[in-house]
Amino acid sequence: MKKIWRILFVTSSLMACNEPGGHDSNATSEPAKEQHDHTEKVPGMVLNSGAKWKADSTTMVNAVNLQTIIAAAKTESPADYLQTSTALQAGLNKMVSECKMQGADHDALHVWLEPLMEKTKELGKTTSTENAATILHELETQVNLFPHYFE
Repeated sequence: MKKIWRILFVTSSLMACNEPGGHDSNATSEPAKEQHDHTEKVPGMVLNSGAKWKADSTTMVNAVNLQTIIAAAKTESPADYLQTSTALQAGLNKMVSECKMQGADHDALHVWLEPLMEKTKELGKTTSTENAATILHELETQVNLFPHYFE
């Protein structure tokens, strides 16, 4: 019985530590769902023992650049999507060429980066605006995960 009480106490203490700013039960349940969604969207991507991975300043700037390209994307024609793909590919090339990261942080960056590279190529090959819109949404989701995993 003592063991059960200890487990309950430790669990509740840990949950209280993760609660952002108050005792609202919705505040606790929403981040847990959000974390679960991120794990599903980036297979193999995990935090560094609960902490964000360290990205150098150049990588941070390049990640923001990719977010900016996607946010500014026009979506009226296949040519618009091709232009976005070209801009994203240039941004990815710049990120890779300027990368100075090493070790586990670098490996984690590649787990995040590889789906972007694949989807950018797909976007450049598609001729359907419906398919391109789906791919662009996937790219946007992936790019916007960067600040959840890196600092």
